[in-house]
Amino acid sequence: MKKIILIVAIISLLIVGFFSIKRSSLKGVDDINSSSKQKLISNTKVDRNITKDNLVVSIHGKDITKDDLPKEYSELNYRQKKKFLSRYIYLKVVLDRLEDKQREYKGEIEKAIEKEKNRLKRLGVEINPLEELLLKMDASFNTIAFNEVLKKHKNIDREIEEFYKKSEKNFNMPDSLEISHISLKDKNRAEKILKELIDKNATIEIFAKYVKEYSRDYRTVAEGGYVGKVDKKGIGDKFFKEMWDSNISKGIYPKLLEQKNYYHILYIIDKIPAYKKTLSEERDNIEKFILRREIRKWRVEHFRESDKNSNVKVYDIKVNF
Repeated sequence: MKKIILIVAIISLLIVGFFSIKRSSLKGVDDINSSSKQKLISNTKVDRNITKDNLVVSIHGKDITKDDLPKEYSELNYRQKKKFLSRYIYLKVVLDRLEDKQREYKGEIEKAIEKEKNRLKRLGVEINPLEELLLKMDASFNTIAFNEVLKKHKNIDREIEEFYKKSEKNFNMPDSLEISHISLKDKNRAEKILKELIDKNATIEIFAKYVKEYSRDYRTVAEGGYVGKVDKKGIGDKFFKEMWDSNISKGIYPKLLEQKNYYHILYIIDKIPAYKKTLSEERDNIEKFILRREIRKWRVEHFRESDKNSNVKVYDIKVNF
């Protein structure tokens, strides 16, 4: 049977930064194996004989038109529409079966949405209504998964305390830099863009726009190039010391970092002296780490269950078979 390539991007709840300072901070995790994806793809039909110009997709017999989506959808090109619809359809298929859970966890979902918006705002990332729609759907699915798994852990507070005691030495954090980056292959181009940013005295909002336009690290583009917290192991002793000792506490760092044939323009978000994370500070992260495998399993199971009865027809874009 002919198949559509379906690219699934899921915002992960799992945060594991408390073990060590990572070189990257990715919020997406793909929990669905390839065979499960292909099954959903095989149930997704494309109809080219629809006369309704504004019809986008039909899911479970319910038509969704361009009027039902933010106006930004109509401004997307073919590739962008395909990317958006792959995420939208996946989340819509699953969430349609979880309407009762969305009502049950309404308060928690709203808090999760607000938290993610604030996080992106801090990184200088502006989202349009179409991106906000996916953000809300992601937050809904992730929040439901987390709370459903949490129900089974009656003694979660004790589990968290025991985990912290056993891993206490891992919560000693060295000096670190919180950074975002623009990754480029061409050194001359990187130097030119760096000069532009310095001349503009670029804020993090301006930097995030440059990330979207120029960065080759597509994993971090949606988050304004956010890498996370790095120590000397992440960028090298000498370069880290130069950045740490510089008088720049926040802003564009005036030198390129070269790693693995890529040139990185760095924006310092914060300088964080060595410290020890407390139990209260890391409670939520530890909780998510303890539940991570069960959450992943829960999401996969609900994807498969939704997949069994999925009835999807895409009308708006021509799909190559």
